[in-house]
Amino acid sequence: MKSLILLAALLTVVASYCSIINGVVTESGYPPRPLTNGEKSQLKAYEQQWNQWGAQFARYMQGKASMPTAPVMPCFCHSCT
Repeated sequence: MKSLILLAALLTVVASYCSIINGVVTESGYPPRPLTNGEKSQLKAYEQQWNQWGAQFARYMQGKASMPTAPVMPCFCHSCT
C-alpha cells in the first residue's frame, strides 16, 4: 500500500512538470511556448524583489532587522491555476 501511495505521488509530480529555461515554458501535456512580454516583466519584478530580499536578509543576519518574507515566484503554467 505504501508503494502505491509513493507511486501516485511521483506520478502527480511528473504529470505536473513545468519549467522555464531560456525564456521557454515547458510543461507536461502542453507544447513548449515562449514567455509573453507580461510574463517576462513579472519575472524581472520577481528578480528585483529577490535582490531586495537578499539585502533585507543581510540586515537580519546582522541583527539590524526582522526576518523578511521571501517573495513568491510567479507561475506561468496550467498546473498553477
